[in-house]
Amino acid sequence: MVALNADGLVRESQAIGVAQVLRTQVVSGPSGVVTLAELQFYRALKGVKRHDTMLVQVPGGELIPGRETRVDGAPKLKAGQMFLGFFHEHGGVMKPTALSYGVMPVVSNADGVFRVLQRHGGLRFVEPDGRVSSEGPIRVHNRPLDEVLTLFQGVIDAQRPPLEPGVQP
Repeated sequence: MVALNADGLVRESQAIGVAQVLRTQVVSGPSGVVTLAELQFYRALKGVKRHDTMLVQVPGGELIPGRETRVDGAPKLKAGQMFLGFFHEHGGVMKPTALSYGVMPVVSNADGVFRVLQRHGGLRFVEPDGRVSSEGPIRVHNRPLDEVLTLFQGVIDAQRPPLEPGVQP
């Protein structure tokens, strides 16, 4: 996978926010075994509003108890999980942008502060110079959620087209 920086991840995503998985269902279809997850957004940055729900699809899942289809780099979504998610529409379906790179778990640590984790699920990234690495250019592991949201809000704001003179926001 080509390593996206923060600007690229935001540009490629139609929806960005902090969401919780309400429920999941694993199904088998023309594209193989996939997990459908219903999300609810609690913090909205782009393309969604607070309390919006969205159905997303990720490759893989456990269709039959004890038999799981795994796809390297795909996030595993389970009811109750909270994460900072980046999503794009592909073929009429919302999917995580850059697989697990676009799904950053959010946890509350012993200090009571919500923190962002990064788990890439086996993804390997191709850097601009051709090197392969297990880390992408966005490194926010174990940083406070508010700090990470501020970083991405700044990127979103920078990508907005400028207003025409005399136009009020």
